Formats: sequence, structure tokens, C-alpha cells
Amino acid sequence: MIDPLPVVTLQIVFIVLAALCKGAKTAIEGVNDYKMKELSKEGNKKAKRVLGFMEKESRVLSALRVAVSVFTILAITVGIVVNFAFALDFTDNLYLAIGLLSLIYVTVIVVFADMMPRKICTAKPDECALAMAAFVGLVWNIFRPLAWTYNLLAKLFVALSGNDPDGEAERVTEDDVMMMVDLGSEKGTIAPEEKELITNIFEFGDNSAADVMTHRKDVCVLMMDENAEEWEEKVRESGFSRFPVCGEDIDDIVGVVYARELYEFFYDKGEDIKEIIHQAYVVPETISADVLFSNMQKEKTHFAVVADEYGGFAGIVTLDDLLGEIVGEIENEEYDEDEEVEIEDIISVSENEWDIDGLTPLEELAELTGAELPVDEFDTLSGLVLHATESIPEDGATFTVESCNLEINVTEFKDRRVVRATVKLIRQDETEE
Repeated sequence: MIDPLPVVTLQIVFIVLAALCKGAKTAIEGVNDYKMKELSKEGNKKAKRVLGFMEKESRVLSALRVAVSVFTILAITVGIVVNFAFALDFTDNLYLAIGLLSLIYVTVIVVFADMMPRKICTAKPDECALAMAAFVGLVWNIFRPLAWTYNLLAKLFVALSGNDPDGEAERVTEDDVMMMVDLGSEKGTIAPEEKELITNIFEFGDNSAADVMTHRKDVCVLMMDENAEEWEEKVRESGFSRFPVCGEDIDDIVGVVYARELYEFFYDKGEDIKEIIHQAYVVPETISADVLFSNMQKEKTHFAVVADEYGGFAGIVTLDDLLGEIVGEIENEEYDEDEEVEIEDIISVSENEWDIDGLTPLEELAELTGAELPVDEFDTLSGLVLHATESIPEDGATFTVESCNLEINVTEFKDRRVVRATVKLIRQDETEE
């Protein structure tokens, strides 16, 4: 009869070695490189060694992967093949012995050599990587030639199968992330607010300055040909803190004035108002919102003037506008007075009739009504209406136009644009009649 002690000892050794290699591989994959760099600067030799492994991470992980496979196979071989002799001493049924031993050894190996070390090292990757730095170095030196050989053979067979042996894995796209977010939201692991924030972040880079800016029609502009009293009146009535300054006309951007400095100028009775006019941070309307946000942080400015393709004044963008695209609308006393009630852009009046803001994007209106609108020619409802009237009505005028199967009743017109209008979808039978 074979002495069972050496065989059992050999099994335990192989299982422990497989567990250590599995844990080391998990730790190296999840280690915090920034923390390791800080420890290395403090003179931690183990951290320096771990950083060395991370520089050649793919090769080290390959060696550890080979080591895990080798030790696992050896443990199973010793457990099943050698211990058959022990099993036959207790039963004459060879197949029963094979089945019982296989179940026992596979269970032990899966639990102790795979799941347990992976869970431990996933929870504390940095501590485990430092503790096993010497062991990883030993495994790397022993299994490096074997890992290199297996990797070469794998590339050979991949090439023979008609695939690229050096091809990279497909990167995760925005659609992949949003699909996971939607799934997490359905299961309740991601809150609705978190889903909205993630969605806004992805859409943020797709927006341009023209999409988030305040149009020049809604901007309080100071003109150089106005006197100091007119400037002071505009500043006091608007309640804003920054004002674009224009020269000969509204497209002649001169600079930016801060309300605080303007009040100081009035109080001190300054002589030359040009002294308080700052150079404007001008950006094209096509610049993406994320790039603009980064540039405004670098320039340390909260206010940007947006220029159109002809160099004219298109509007303004503030940091609040950009942040609002990510986290939602930000209440700001500078723009939102307590006594004012905000009117929704679109209010449903009936099934086929809506009360709409004049600056509502034409694409949004087309989606709402189902009508085919010239979204490539005009940006807003106001643009469509002015094209249909072929002239610019006087302020305060109310009128009705029909265009693109829509009856548009303008209820408020000011500063050469439509402020509010009721839009009614004309039925097909009415159109034919």
C-alpha cells in the first residue's frame, strides 16, 4: 500500500501554488499605479518591484496565467491518477471511485485555488501585490520561457485560422456603456438621477457652443456710442454681472465689462470708460461644449463671446450654461428673478395644438408635430415664420401664417423675432379642402 502522506502533501503544495499565482495575477491587474508610485518615491522596494511588473504587465500576466494552469493540472493529476490506488483499497467499483475523486478534487481546486484567492485579492489588490512581489518575481523568472513559447504557438495557430494574431480587442463604445446603464437602471442598481447624469455627460461632447449659448437677442449689450447714464440704467435693470461691449454695431465686439468695475467707475467718476473694458474671450459657434469647458477653465474665465462664421456676434456662453448641460439647470439669481415665472418652451393646448417658444429648435418641432420641416434651412420656429412672412413685422404685432402643414399664430413678437406662438397641425383633409 502506498503511503498517502507524501501524495496528499504534494496535492496541497500544488493547490497552494495555484492559489498564490491566481491571487498574484488578480492583484497585478487591479493595482493602483498612482499609489505604487507614491510608495516608490518614499523608498518602498516592494512598490518599485511592483511598478517594474506593471511596465511589462502583459508578459508578467501571461507567465502567471501559465503557472496557474500548470499547477492546477498537476494538482488534478496527482489527485485523480495517483489516488486511484487508495480508492481501490476501499471499493471494487473503479467508476465510482473516479467519479467521487473527480468531484472532490475539482471542488477543492475551484474553491481554494480560484475563487477564494480571486476574491481576496480583488478586495485588496495593492496590499496583496506588495505582499507577493517576491513570489511574482520568482514565478516570472521560472515561467517566462514557457509563457513566451506558448504565446508564440498561440499566435501561430491564430494566424493559421485566418485571424490577426496581433489584433487588439474591440474598444468599449458609448453605445455599449449606455446599454449597460439602461440595464443597470432597469435592475435598480443605477438611480434615475445617475442615469441622467451619465447620459448628459455623453451628450455634452456632441453639443456645440451654438447649442448651449444665450442668443444675442436675449443678451444685454452695451454699445460704445451710448453714454454712461444709459450704461448704468441697462446694468441696473438687467441685474447681470458681465456685459459684452460692441462698437459701431452689434457685430463689432469690443470687449467685456464687469458690473462691479462699472459701478466703481461711476462712483469714482472715472474719465475714460475704456479702462475697464476687458478683452473678450471669443470662441467660434462650432466649438464643442467639452472643449470650450476645458478652455474656459484654462483661461480662468466664466464668460465667453460666441462668434458666427462671419465673425459677427452670435451670443454668449457662461460656465453655468455648460455645467447646466451636465447636471441640469442651475438656479442663478443673476438670471432668475424670484418674481418672474418661467414659461415652458412647449405647452400642449390640445391634441394637435401647442403654445411654443419662438426659439424652439425646428428639429424638436418636427419631432413633436410629425410635420416635414426645413430643418437644414432654418434653426428655429422664428426663422421659419420670418421666411413665410417675407418681411419683419413691427414689435407687438400678432399675425398668422401657414407653412409646412402648420398653422402658426404669432401671439408675441419683439426685437425682430417670434417670442411666443401657437402652432396647430393642419389635418390632411383640411389641406385638400
